[in-house]
Amino acid sequence: MRHQYEEAQLKLEEARSEFITIGNRFGAAQCLGSLGDILQMQDQYEEAQVKLEEALSEFNDLGFQAGADWCQEKLDGIALARNQQEGRA
Repeated sequence: MRHQYEEAQLKLEEARSEFITIGNRFGAAQCLGSLGDILQMQDQYEEAQVKLEEALSEFNDLGFQAGADWCQEKLDGIALARNQQEGRA
């Protein structure tokens, strides 16, 4: 992790667009999940949650349980982080 989040986000958005263009829903879902992960690392929980929920839905539609489980784990982590932030406020 070299904290090059902006560059990584740009590359993932480009890759997602390409996957959508060629009809590869699995690749597009992976990009969404990774984008959510990057946003979570930057404490941008709301945006991360949106991306991860979208990826979760796609993985469920595709029947890819491992991807869905990974997204749900990340969403659980966001909920925990938000609860901890509220406890400090």
